Amino acid sequence: MACQRDRHAGRHIRELREDRGLTPEQLSYEISKQYPDYPVSGRTIRRIEREGAIPTVRVKFGIARAFGKVPSEIWCSGTRRRVAA
Repeated sequence: MACQRDRHAGRHIRELREDRGLTPEQLSYEISKQYPDYPVSGRTIRRIEREGAIPTVRVKFGIARAFGKVPSEIWCSGTRRRVAA
């Protein structure tokens, strides 16, 4: 069954955004510049951060690119496990 919420990723996105001094609207603008035919709102960013809403693949890539990352650095598929050293 697919995960419907990812609050860990949401918190991580909020931390990244705040570290860069961006508002949700500013982040959404950066994403919308990458995909002009697919606008993203500040409300969408807030839902991802607060509620752990799972964004579309395009939005995941847009958020990751805005922070110089790849989506797998923010969202975990849940199949990876940490191995104790």
